[in-house]
Amino acid sequence: MKKPQRISTTDRNNKIVCFTLKKAKNTSGTTHYRVTGTLHKEHLDKKFKHRWEAERFIDTLQKQEDAARSKQNNINTTLTQKQVNDATAAFDKIPKKVSLSQIVDFYIHHKPDEEKSVSEAYEHYLSEKKRVGLSKNTIREINTVMKPFVKEYSYYLTSSIQEADLSKLIQKGKVSDQTQNNRQRVYKKFFNYCFTQDWVSQNPLRRYGMIKIDHDTVKVFTPKEARTVIETVAHKDHEALLPYITLMMFCGLRNSEASKLSWDKIHFDGDTVNVYIDAKIAKTPSRRCITAQNNAARLLKYCKDNNLTETYPKNFRKRFDRLKAATEIEWSNNILRHSFGTYRYALTDSADATSKEMGNSPAILKKYYNRPVAKSDAEKFFELEI
Repeated sequence: MKKPQRISTTDRNNKIVCFTLKKAKNTSGTTHYRVTGTLHKEHLDKKFKHRWEAERFIDTLQKQEDAARSKQNNINTTLTQKQVNDATAAFDKIPKKVSLSQIVDFYIHHKPDEEKSVSEAYEHYLSEKKRVGLSKNTIREINTVMKPFVKEYSYYLTSSIQEADLSKLIQKGKVSDQTQNNRQRVYKKFFNYCFTQDWVSQNPLRRYGMIKIDHDTVKVFTPKEARTVIETVAHKDHEALLPYITLMMFCGLRNSEASKLSWDKIHFDGDTVNVYIDAKIAKTPSRRCITAQNNAARLLKYCKDNNLTETYPKNFRKRFDRLKAATEIEWSNNILRHSFGTYRYALTDSADATSKEMGNSPAILKKYYNRPVAKSDAEKFFELEI
């Protein structure tokens, strides 16, 4: 049996079409010649008794396509032959009840007025955010999240970026749902900016939903565990961390604030100690002055008297990991600040006062820090010191 013969022809739209001519046997033992192929999205499957009949069938199709092409090319038009062929090919892709003019109008309406590469758009975006006074912490977060994206898609046009390109970066690595939401928020704001600049016709993440997160109340140290932390950090091996622990656990600073606070922002006035969180280290709405609780004031004075004035000492991560291991208790994420917020709220019974000290809203405080804590435990907590 001979191998099937492939016969190429050209349809009326100048597309190459291939037909297969194959010799086969009928169930009766006689032979036939079968022609198969697809022409104008219609599948053809014909059987012929003789080979010359099959070949003539294909030749007839070719002549019909040639005649159709000649007829459509003879239409009076100012288009070049190449443009006619291009338009004809485009019609095969158009959905039913949609005209070519509608598609062209849609493209013109949605095409960005100006094309920008990802790297160019990102430089503009960062420059604008710095101009309007975004905090260094926010700029740092933008850089951290977008660095992999800018590196991988630097020379791509912003208008060519699709949801799939961003979703793989949002979901990359074994990260929490909250981290994914944070990444999405950064990317979405960047493409909203691109949209306002007419660099993209729409935000590629416009349909990408946030992950719903059910937040439990935060975890905190018991007064006994907090005492263990203070007693451990007072040891010579760990005392360099005492300013940081004091500011986080007894003044309620954020990690980003405690790690960047300079000692000259801690003001000593007799028994009163005020900690100033200025715009350089705070989230924009969180600039504030915190009057330290009595135990925190005495701890900070102890630090001052013993020349422990680095709020974030060198090799901090290694030091902090050694401290946590030495306490032999369980530490959860941000437990120092969470302990302050929970016990301070229990002690004052005022969401407004506590949220003002912490630099967040009363609504956030009530949502995360409103857990059943005895006022006596809160009093014990704020009596802890060396």
